[in-house]
Amino acid sequence: MSAEQSEEPAETDVEPEEPEESNGDESDEGQEETEEDPTDEQESVSEEEVNDNAKTIEVIDNDYNPDNIEIEAGQQMLFENQGEVDHTVTIEELGTDVELAPGESTVVTIDEEGEYTLYCRYHPEQSASIQVT
Repeated sequence: MSAEQSEEPAETDVEPEEPEESNGDESDEGQEETEEDPTDEQESVSEEEVNDNAKTIEVIDNDYNPDNIEIEAGQQMLFENQGEVDHTVTIEELGTDVELAPGESTVVTIDEEGEYTLYCRYHPEQSASIQVT
């Protein structure tokens, strides 16, 4: 009979589908992390707000093109994810950390002269240097 009792819980295994739904919640948690960074909203703008003199940087799988970026202070950089996977536009010195899904874009403006390092949190080998004059 104890074997029959163990079979009964197996019938109720249909209920644990709810924890599978919680796996979806876990992916939502990753999205919550991006909500915690206020620079995401400040750095993301629609393409209508992109200046004519913006420097376009292609975000492709495991690379930024160009990987040596030279801009003037206040000049916009338009980052376009042309790859097949998610990437980030991360510049720690500025507190910038924007996630880009394939096909998405964002604009980042640096107002202070200096040298900055750009990298992708998902692909640490993906990096570029930014020289602002």
